[in-house]
Amino acid sequence: MTQTILARFVFRHGTAAEWTASNEVLLADEGGHESDTNKLKIGDGVTSWNDLDYFAGGVGGVPFAVGAGSGDAITATYTPAVTLADGVLFSVRAHSANTVTTPTFDPNGLGALTITKLGGQPLVAGDIARAGHDLLLQYDATPTPARYELLNPATTSAAVGKAAGVQEVVVVAPGAVPAIGAGLTGFFAPFDCTITDFLLGALTAPTSGSVTADLKKSDAATMLSALPSIASGTHNSLSSPATINPARNVVLKGDYVTVDLTAVGGGASGIIGAISYAPYTAPVTGDPYWANVTLMCNMEGADGSTVFTDDSGFNTLVAHGTVNIQNNLADFSGAGSDTSTSITAASIPSHDLPADFTIETSITFTDVSPNQYLFAVGNNGLILQLYLGIPRVYCAATGTSSPLYSNGPTLVDGVRYKLEVVRKSGVITAYCNGVSWGADATTQDFSADVYTIGNNGGGGLPARGMIGPTRVTKGVGRYTGGHTPDFGPFPTST
Repeated sequence: MTQTILARFVFRHGTAAEWTASNEVLLADEGGHESDTNKLKIGDGVTSWNDLDYFAGGVGGVPFAVGAGSGDAITATYTPAVTLADGVLFSVRAHSANTVTTPTFDPNGLGALTITKLGGQPLVAGDIARAGHDLLLQYDATPTPARYELLNPATTSAAVGKAAGVQEVVVVAPGAVPAIGAGLTGFFAPFDCTITDFLLGALTAPTSGSVTADLKKSDAATMLSALPSIASGTHNSLSSPATINPARNVVLKGDYVTVDLTAVGGGASGIIGAISYAPYTAPVTGDPYWANVTLMCNMEGADGSTVFTDDSGFNTLVAHGTVNIQNNLADFSGAGSDTSTSITAASIPSHDLPADFTIETSITFTDVSPNQYLFAVGNNGLILQLYLGIPRVYCAATGTSSPLYSNGPTLVDGVRYKLEVVRKSGVITAYCNGVSWGADATTQDFSADVYTIGNNGGGGLPARGMIGPTRVTKGVGRYTGGHTPDFGPFPTST
């Protein structure tokens, strides 16, 4: 049975010390939450964090009260008294965590109604996280009986692993009036997944016109064959599976999915997108060249682990510096000034690359501005690197005037790239996401030496990002011409 778990992020969060250190300027109406003090600030697009005042109770013009009762049966008294109308928002400070999936809320004795997630999905225990959790509830009079929808449940995608779910994003903050192009907010895919549908909601329905939004991948191309639109007087619109473009609905772990407003009706405010997804697993049929693989690390393991496994059986991999496993990727994002950060495999005869070979890795950059090494055979033997934001392949035989070194595409943060270096019949070709950026002829023998992931053999310029499955195949040039990139995980047998 498929279980759908709603995962929602309403505000960005960090400790008070982290916010103070960053001192960034929040976008207008963007919320920032201090996770250790439970305080909130709302940006104006101009004032830096340290100069912003804390937000005092409630959300915008939403009535606020301290809840009584229990986390399973919340009561609250609002002054002045509140009345119920479809779409009305309430902010209430929880008395304790919920232990049942159908907790209730009763404001001012108007009657206890069930609390659900957006769209009527049941809560899970702990969605009301604790005493002091400030809940944002919206009254939905449409169903019978009516209900309160919890817009900021505590459950997050990180807590549920590879399960089908719904990721909600606040496109325009509650109370804020949207504009064309507003929001541009989204989420990073927690794993390779398929987008199954998209719900667009408005806290305040448009009184004229409509609100329309697009769903886009990191490369800014639409994922929808028809855009959902909230009609005048309605609160939401579902983009059904039939309108999700099947050629665009697979997103890879680390890809960024955004909600982009393309039309805005009068009177609307507070826009929310709910993006449904399910795990995607590429068909694995085995590797016909498995016997030729001399390094293969799928970066699998427990989060925080520094133990990396080579499934080829040839190598013992050693982690240096700050690199560790996060979400089955090698996290180099914290390398900073630690120039030793790398994963190395000591020199063995199998590392010798005298003829055809294929070196392949993938990375989602967290900072493309520093020059950095991504993979190296030896120390300055054969290097796949990022220099001035461009991927480059360097070896002594081809030098810096080669198309391999000078013709790479400009790469950016937050996009997953598959990078491949292939020698076939004496010609080395470099690929980014299946597209060649340069080729050059050389028969240079890259003699048996250390393999280094995320740096050069001698250290110096570590990668800045999340490196995915990495494989070296000896004696085989796997790719010829344009092709669909294989991001892995790679098969471990024939």
